[in-house]
Amino acid sequence: SSSSSSSSSSSSSSASPTGEPLGPVDQVPVSGGVVYDGPKVVVTQPADGDVRGFSAVCPHQGCLMAGVEDHVIVCPCHNSLFSAEDGALIAGPSPTGLPPVAISVVDGTVYLA
Repeated sequence: SSSSSSSSSSSSSSASPTGEPLGPVDQVPVSGGVVYDGPKVVVTQPADGDVRGFSAVCPHQGCLMAGVEDHVIVCPCHNSLFSAEDGALIAGPSPTGLPPVAISVVDGTVYLA
């Protein structure tokens, strides 16, 4: 069986992003974050230069996160609160935290990895 795919050209440079571009990293505030509703990903920056990605879909009933303030990701539907550092559940009816999403920052732009 052949495991090679049409993306073999992307291996030429390890610095070239392969995923979907989300937006400029300078739009992600330190201690805050940005919700991208297309891929339903929330990108946070707990500390300067430390950029992390999580699912923006609440495990409770599938609502999209409203945003990030003071290191807390907020779900608008039933006020579940999640850590912007690791996605862990802080409060609310959600049964679990937000799963991490692999992202990368290349040349000032955040990409889905």
